[in-house]
Amino acid sequence: MKKLLSLIILLLILGSSVQAQIATNYVFSDEAASIWMNNPASLGNERFFIGLPVLGGIDANAVHNGFTYDDAITNDQVNIGSTIDQLRNENDLLFNSSFQLFNFGLRLGNWHFRGGAQQVIQARITYPKSFMELAWKGNGHPDLIGRRLDFGGFAVNAMAYTDYFVGVSKSLMDNRLTLGANLHYLQGADVVYTEQSSFGLTTDPDTYALTADGAFILRTTVDEDALDSISADYLNPFNGANAGFSLDLGVKYRFLEKFELQASAMNVGGIRWDRNAQSYTLGKTSFTYNGLDLEDLVDNPDSTTSQLEEVLDSLSTSFEPIEQAGSFNAPSNARFYLGFGYEMNEKNHLLLTAAHLRSFNKGFNSVSAMYRHKFGRILWVRTGAQLFQFDQFLWPVGLTLNAGPVQFGFGTDNLIAAFAPTKSGVFTGHFQIGLRFGRDGKVKKTKPE
Repeated sequence: MKKLLSLIILLLILGSSVQAQIATNYVFSDEAASIWMNNPASLGNERFFIGLPVLGGIDANAVHNGFTYDDAITNDQVNIGSTIDQLRNENDLLFNSSFQLFNFGLRLGNWHFRGGAQQVIQARITYPKSFMELAWKGNGHPDLIGRRLDFGGFAVNAMAYTDYFVGVSKSLMDNRLTLGANLHYLQGADVVYTEQSSFGLTTDPDTYALTADGAFILRTTVDEDALDSISADYLNPFNGANAGFSLDLGVKYRFLEKFELQASAMNVGGIRWDRNAQSYTLGKTSFTYNGLDLEDLVDNPDSTTSQLEEVLDSLSTSFEPIEQAGSFNAPSNARFYLGFGYEMNEKNHLLLTAAHLRSFNKGFNSVSAMYRHKFGRILWVRTGAQLFQFDQFLWPVGLTLNAGPVQFGFGTDNLIAAFAPTKSGVFTGHFQIGLRFGRDGKVKKTKPE
């Protein structure tokens, strides 16, 4: 059992180094397409923008908030006990990625119009500390006996879909106020969605009887032909199956000339899944195991097998879910931002933000302070600090280069992972390249009266 647990821990560590996207950092740039996915209240500093296919925007992040490699490994040995002590009650491995298929934008006076498409993969696996404790210590350990071990955090979630969007924004009040919105059509490929999960295990301190209880609702469209169905959906996105919508809303308000408030709600909506849709539901149930009948074993040693079979039959009957075919809804993973900006001068900007991510109905928070400086006429560089879940320190950095009509940008939410990957569980990356035309036609900033 200890070797198995060690293998699981190593797999979790390796899994956290896979690139994906969590999008907790508010990336701000030279008012280009890179921020449409963070706040649609943007007019853009160009008259026309077109992102290069696929390279127009690539985001990749992975987060494991349970422990880091250095927490678990010392002198090439896995420290199971100390690692478990550092775990949260619920620990998450998040894997999200997206890349733009195409995107474009057009500014006409105080109006900005845009559209595009991207492919998205999002996943979250959650495991409870108590399960790791049980596997390592055993249910008879003094720390665990008589205590209900709560396994309710167990969840496996994953979703793949194509996102088509159109958007518009407009400035008002002499360009001090900007409002924007994007409408997304979501074409789902496959999903695994843990809607409810509550399990527990209790060892009686007197009789040592084991009582398991729990309930869950699992919804999925994945079957033995899952890979074929994903390919088919991506090749035929408007087939009417697994369709949904989401909405982005954003606002920016400039006051006292140099200050700006920003707020946005992104990707609020969901998908109706109907192709190969299955639901597995287990109502609240419990099962108590009192051990084998020793007296019967002495009189009839061959009864061991029959007793075990009887126990397993009773257990499977008590925890047998109801399988039902039929459509179901799964929410999109929404993001919310609130920011306060200060334009020190034309070359130096500050931005304070708070962000909230809903990953399959579980919330993750971050706060950040970002500083941006312009070098010459073409290069913006940004850096700062971010607290993910208010206890993980991240070092975000990035740059945006405007070389003629070409805009190039890349960055990460956590540069620490590049220099010391064994000390961090957050790995992120962002890349974009596009063509911008008419940048000299900037939006005029009017001084508030």
